[in-house]
Amino acid sequence: LSDINPAEAVVSTQSTGGETVARDIASLREGCLARTEALVAEVESRCEAQLRTRDQQIETLNEKLSADITRMSRELDKMRSELEGTTGNMKSAQDDTKTNVTRLRSECMAGFKTLQESVDTIHSILDSKISLVEEELRAEMKRAIKTVVVT
Repeated sequence: LSDINPAEAVVSTQSTGGETVARDIASLREGCLARTEALVAEVESRCEAQLRTRDQQIETLNEKLSADITRMSRELDKMRSELEGTTGNMKSAQDDTKTNVTRLRSECMAGFKTLQESVDTIHSILDSKISLVEEELRAEMKRAIKTVVVT
């Protein structure tokens, strides 16, 4: 109401007092109504602008969030793939280790068998050499005894 110029509200000073007051009231009413409508329109315009701004901000945040979710999903898929590859490699390495242990066990058993056969052969050779040496010693002793007896 303070924006309304009272001089504009007075339509005619030549009218009678009652008509002037009625006109003044009607003029004030119209002025207030026009000012109220202008204020309402301005507030509505500002609110709509703020809502558009908020909608744009929400849309931007949704786009960023969607991009982040997509990026994280890709990273998780990559990690899952790497983990599956690592698990596969570990399984393969475990299988290779089992195969190698089995092969080494077989090789060791074969080597042990060969070693045992060599030891048995050496024992056999030593036994026969010992027998030969014993026979030679017996023969030597018999000769020595004959030599002693004869002399």
